[in-house]
Amino acid sequence: MPALGWQLNRFERILSTAAVILPVAASAVAIGFLCVPLLMRVSRLFIDISAAILILEAAVGLWGFVLHSIGNLQGPSVHAFDNFIYGAPPMAPLLFPNLMVLGIIGLWQLRNGPGSDTFVPAAPRP
Repeated sequence: MPALGWQLNRFERILSTAAVILPVAASAVAIGFLCVPLLMRVSRLFIDISAAILILEAAVGLWGFVLHSIGNLQGPSVHAFDNFIYGAPPMAPLLFPNLMVLGIIGLWQLRNGPGSDTFVPAAPRP
């Protein structure tokens, strides 16, 4: 049983570092902002703030890619290839920029689509 206690303490130490807390907190904020338009009508200012938060989310993902790559280059194995295969996945943080692109597309549609103040319907065809 002492081994389990040691693992839990190690887990708490890992989660208490800013490198782990930052992407979790950034994800929670982004999801919170993106869920609000599903529940109520939002202003253009809110949409612009949500877009800025998504851009910061992409920056967090790029920084995560850098940190994962640095960790793999300085990993325990002599071969960098083994560190990239068995170490921290460098492509995983790049999910944040991918989701940012999808979120920006949705916000763009919400801002300029039907039902918005700036929507201009297409001219009728003759």
